[in-house]
Amino acid sequence: MCSEYSLIIDDISKQYKMYASPKHRFLDLFSNGALGKNKNFYALKNFSLKVKKGESIGILGKNGAGKSTLLQILAGIIPPSSGSITVNGNVSALLELGAGFNPEFSGRENIEISATIYGVRLTEEKIKSIIDFADIGDFIEQPVKVYSSGMFIRLAFAIASQMEPDILIVDEALSVGDLQFQTKCLRLIQKLREKGCTFVFVSHSPRMVELFCDRAIWLQNGSVKSDGEPKKVVRAYENFMVGGLDSDAAEMPAIATGEDVNFENNFLKISQSHHIEAKTGFAIDSVSIKVDDEYNPNSIVSKKSKMMVEACFTLAHPVNKPLWAVGLFNELNQPVLHFNTDNTGVIFDNSENTNLKGIIRFTFDLPSIRPGEYLVAIGLDDGVPGTSEVLVHLYDAFKMRVTPANESPQAGYLQIKNGIVEIVNEK
Repeated sequence: MCSEYSLIIDDISKQYKMYASPKHRFLDLFSNGALGKNKNFYALKNFSLKVKKGESIGILGKNGAGKSTLLQILAGIIPPSSGSITVNGNVSALLELGAGFNPEFSGRENIEISATIYGVRLTEEKIKSIIDFADIGDFIEQPVKVYSSGMFIRLAFAIASQMEPDILIVDEALSVGDLQFQTKCLRLIQKLREKGCTFVFVSHSPRMVELFCDRAIWLQNGSVKSDGEPKKVVRAYENFMVGGLDSDAAEMPAIATGEDVNFENNFLKISQSHHIEAKTGFAIDSVSIKVDDEYNPNSIVSKKSKMMVEACFTLAHPVNKPLWAVGLFNELNQPVLHFNTDNTGVIFDNSENTNLKGIIRFTFDLPSIRPGEYLVAIGLDDGVPGTSEVLVHLYDAFKMRVTPANESPQAGYLQIKNGIVEIVNEK
């Protein structure tokens, strides 16, 4: 039976002593528990769980519910007070910023140390893959004690995810970092899941749990309040939490201005800091975004607009069945809008198929969409949807903020303007 499961957790509890004062803690410590006033506190109580191989589990709950304690036990950082855990496979855990890093060593040196801890042999290709994913520039050669929290988590996630884990445990790490890095992490997690990696993570984002998990668990006071299909658990948790949530919206992260990018005839140069998946010789070199009459706007108002997306491309060889696509992705890496040459019936003639350099242009109506931050993605495949081969995908071609047109809140991602509402009396 064990071979079917990555994790088998049997009736574990984690108990701590709480003291009335430091004096009582001291007396208890040096009297072997005979003296010192204390009471027992259960961070986890009688918790059982079986996680199948390849399953994705999302843990929800208020602060103090026992979420982090559970993940620390699963990662082997702390032992349970009672109960047993069976782990089938190697575990990669990302729980605390910089946990396990030597602050005096450089980022590169910490990569090598982490590989030794995980028992993974590092090749130059794997080191380069970790460094490219972390994308912290020259800081990779600097002591990690000078890193910001964002740099810590970039490097820590890059290391943990590249160590070929059978089980990946993440404690709210995806809340640190900008939109581009978060979506890059989510895409990598999806690829690990496709390879059969078991994923257990804590998130304060119910939407993320719904999107990436096969199963959700709601912890309350160290015990399981609900366990099941993500949508049902999330709805129950949100209904419970709605009375205590802070209604003030979180401040949006800062976004780059036009001064931070290289403009050339309204095209933005693509650099190694962008998230690109491509076969050798295939590339998107620069992009241009136009909304109504404005090129490359950092911010637009939520209203119906005309949008044009252009990309300068280079191909290693002619493509038999070019499938070009453009998409707009939200902060959870969900495709809010998608437009490709297959569903619009575009067929390139033979002369166009042989162009190895050129500009692809998409023009379409952009509906009124929900305020927030979005990434524009552009891709070229060879074939038809479902069986196509990826040639070049640029996942973060452009970052754009959408602001509300008025003070009225917008609930859905797309706002309907021309619908009809009627009250029909029964006959």
